[in-house]
Amino acid sequence: MNDLKKRILKRITFIVIGLIPIAFFYNDSSIFRYLALAGFVFVIYNIIQLLGTVPTVIDTLLPQRITASNKAGKYDKFYSLVSGIYFVASILFLTIEIKNIENTFDGVNLFWLYTLIGFIISLIIIQLLKFTPIIYSKTNIKYGFYFCLIFGSIALASSTASYLNFNYANQSVDCTTYFIEELSISSGDKPEYYVLIDDNSKIERFSIDEDLYNNLLDKVEIQLCTSDGFLNYKIVRTFN
Repeated sequence: MNDLKKRILKRITFIVIGLIPIAFFYNDSSIFRYLALAGFVFVIYNIIQLLGTVPTVIDTLLPQRITASNKAGKYDKFYSLVSGIYFVASILFLTIEIKNIENTFDGVNLFWLYTLIGFIISLIIIQLLKFTPIIYSKTNIKYGFYFCLIFGSIALASSTASYLNFNYANQSVDCTTYFIEELSISSGDKPEYYVLIDDNSKIERFSIDEDLYNNLLDKVEIQLCTSDGFLNYKIVRTFN
């Protein structure tokens, strides 16, 4: 087996390994859900590395349209800059929306569904860019562009879905009392506080503040006032 085949097999093996935590924890409400997220990032990273390992495949799917004699440097720099800004802005938007995702019933499913949609959108954009002369002039520029576009689209899709679901939710509010399954605190200098409830035999996990957490320590029930979200994912407006 030559070196190229070994590198390809290595990346495929890593992709399979990355799929394992996704399969087991993609719908988990506990801290283990981060293993699914880490697995997803690991899979995407190795897919990008796999494409980089096989440049002939890259050049076939996304052919070089500008030769060395053509001056495409300004286009490369511009689109690299735009993709970088797009990536950073999308990650910041997702960071802002994390709290809303955590306080959405089936928020994990919402996140993964629109993460997949964002990934598909990024692939469509990459294919559409085959009809333009930019990005495809230098192979080393492609990978940074792919990374920013793919992960930027993933972050933007999931955060936009959360924003629409939360901010354009139905105004009617329904308050229901739930049994508290568990209270938990994250590690770190600035811990996050969570309450896990039983919703029709399904465990849902929500982010709460420290005062509410302390008030719930000697209680077995909590009242959640909820509304139907814009995308039909129920959101929590208040905790009582």
